[in-house]
Amino acid sequence: MVARTLDEMRACGMDVLVGTSPASVADLADYRNWLDPLFREHMMRPGGSPALQQALVLLTAGGEVTLLVSAEMAANAAGAGAGRIVVWGTDEEAPRDLPAGFRAVEEAFARSPRHATRAGALAALLDDAGAAARIGVEREALAADAWERIAAGGRRLGDCTNLLRLARMTKSAPQIAQLERAACAAEYAAAETMAVACVGSSWRELADLYRLRLAEHGADLDHFSGSPTGYGLATDADYRLPERGSMAFDHGCRLRSWFSDTGHTIAFGPPDRACRRRQAAARDALLAGVEHLAPGRPASAAAEAMRAALAAAGLTGFPHGHGIGLEVRDYPILVPDTGLRIEDDFVRRPADLPLEAGMVVNLEAPLWAAGVASVHVERSFVIESGGCRPLVDQPRDEPLSISSGA
Repeated sequence: MVARTLDEMRACGMDVLVGTSPASVADLADYRNWLDPLFREHMMRPGGSPALQQALVLLTAGGEVTLLVSAEMAANAAGAGAGRIVVWGTDEEAPRDLPAGFRAVEEAFARSPRHATRAGALAALLDDAGAAARIGVEREALAADAWERIAAGGRRLGDCTNLLRLARMTKSAPQIAQLERAACAAEYAAAETMAVACVGSSWRELADLYRLRLAEHGADLDHFSGSPTGYGLATDADYRLPERGSMAFDHGCRLRSWFSDTGHTIAFGPPDRACRRRQAAARDALLAGVEHLAPGRPASAAAEAMRAALAAAGLTGFPHGHGIGLEVRDYPILVPDTGLRIEDDFVRRPADLPLEAGMVVNLEAPLWAAGVASVHVERSFVIESGGCRPLVDQPRDEPLSISSGA
């Protein structure tokens, strides 16, 4: 979110910020490309580095957003939210008579001077900021040699990787709406998939059906996993649903780079007494954590409340929570206080972050029991003034029961 990032920049005296990760580029420039998390230099230059060759975003303290993108991918920037697009690569003549909606791309190609490389285009923009500019760069997603090239000439660089993570913690109303759409898609796909599941069903077949149902909502598969051994999560395509017991089921999707992540318990046949007891304990533990989801509360409070609720039921596990957004686990992370700090060259804060209105967080209470019966309850919430609300309707009071027939 640009407004929150600008607040963070101004608080630490940063003049220019360079986002280098796909999450930052999507957040600040509303640009996404399937190749950005995958495409590396050595894939075009054998013997080259493993550095990603993704787009970059530059944000000034005055609020100007510039997207830097390769000429080959510039058409993908037509719907981006950047005020300016800068293209690098290729000396070919600028394209003309582009389809409607590509005016910003046409202007980017026509703009001079043109830059042969991404580093050259970025260096020119940083030069425009002046020699005294204090520049934050998301160093974690940048190759070491690229950092050195940017630092050449005495530029005042600092790492702002964690500043950007902190800025992404809160979401705007349109961003929350996207997360709601993603969560609804996952709920629908899971319900439709498990409605036809039965003893003997292949996990591969169920995952494929889940993927198809997500596509009906414009979403893509992120994960479809279960605990066939009673412990941990797996995506084993050869696994078939058994006749008895229960297992944890964790699934989610991506919708325009926004993640969903949630979990249920699957019971094979009518849930037995042990399964119902553990399911109720996990559900109640999660509800105990919900009581602490409010602005100003430390992130650790919800995790401690869930842990205490399980202990009161005579059970142990790892109940916790996490933010969700452009990464499947955003800050804040809701775990007992580690005593650590979140730091880079611009921010230094306790890792036990206070909750804020506009955060979207998951609480999850998995209970593993190797070779016995595992259960899982995971739901998403939006932090609001005075408390929280469910992101979408996610009923988790009872396990999903799988029949013995087709």
